[in-house]
Amino acid sequence: MTAAEVARRVGLSTRVLRRYVEQGLVLPGRRRTWNGQSAMEFSEADVERIELLKAYKAELSAQAQPMLHKRRE
Repeated sequence: MTAAEVARRVGLSTRVLRRYVEQGLVLPGRRRTWNGQSAMEFSEADVERIELLKAYKAELSAQAQPMLHKRRE
């Protein structure tokens, strides 16, 4: 599955997916494209991991909100 397909499926941008790869949070395979370039190829396991990372991020953001509001008061 391409980065664009994964992004649409999980509701994230391809920029976020690239950031996850750069940080080593997801390690997709590579494939050759028609012009000899390599492209990221995500497996079903990669997609599940990305969905888990997205859920963790949402949970951390929700937990941080009350702390941020306390600081402002």
